[in-house]
Amino acid sequence: MIAYSYDKVTKQYIGTRECQLDPLESKNAGHNIWLLPANSTFTEPPINKDGFNIIWNGTDWEYKEIYVEPEHESIVELEPIVEPEPDTEPEPEPTLEEVKEDKIEELKYIRDTRELEPIEYDGHYFDFDLKSYNRITAAVDVLDRADVVYQQYINSLPVQEEEPQPDTSKLTSEELAYLEEINNTPVEDETSSTTETEPEQNPADNYSRPSIMWTTADNDNVELTADGLHGIIEAAAIRSNALHIQYRILKTAVNNADSISSVQAIEWDNYEDYN
Repeated sequence: MIAYSYDKVTKQYIGTRECQLDPLESKNAGHNIWLLPANSTFTEPPINKDGFNIIWNGTDWEYKEIYVEPEHESIVELEPIVEPEPDTEPEPEPTLEEVKEDKIEELKYIRDTRELEPIEYDGHYFDFDLKSYNRITAAVDVLDRADVVYQQYINSLPVQEEEPQPDTSKLTSEELAYLEEINNTPVEDETSSTTETEPEQNPADNYSRPSIMWTTADNDNVELTADGLHGIIEAAAIRSNALHIQYRILKTAVNNADSISSVQAIEWDNYEDYN
């Protein structure tokens, strides 16, 4: 998604910026929610027009004519060049409200950047930028549908029943010897030993769930099922929620600050001081 940026002071169009996806809001809404950068709009500006600047008026773009000094046809007398007096006036200090606005933009940028950092899941780190998020959601959709087919097939398999074994607990030693002779195999005397029964085999043990090989952020390859991909998204959603909570705590601290120094002391990693 493209945003169109303008100068903070003059409001003149200065170019385009790539927007970042908000994973948590996108998941809650069921469609992509894009983060609009500061001093930007999703409204596309008109084409360039000679002699005019493109200015954002708060709701739409408009043309503003560029003022050009008229040229004199002839100069009768040149006036002496007067050097301007040095500007001794110091630049005005920013107001408390301006400092608060800049601090909130700084905190928002940190939040949005950390939302797209690699996410840790099951001992591995996975890329979670916009491109990676789209790849994960596409793979989840494929594996979820493959899991449905897999489960239907497993449910259709017959259950393997254990063959009944003859009861030899009441036979004499002579009768056991006779059975061995006609079967050509040793017969266990159930009165003298206990035979462990093997656990019943699950038909699904012979078939693997649908999976995909995935490259981690550190360039390792791991095999993931749909559960693994869902786990990555869930881990990212938990992190995103924690980042938004931290941002709201710090934003409240900024708005409640009563001095510039108090605002400047607020940093992303010391949010627990304000919690």
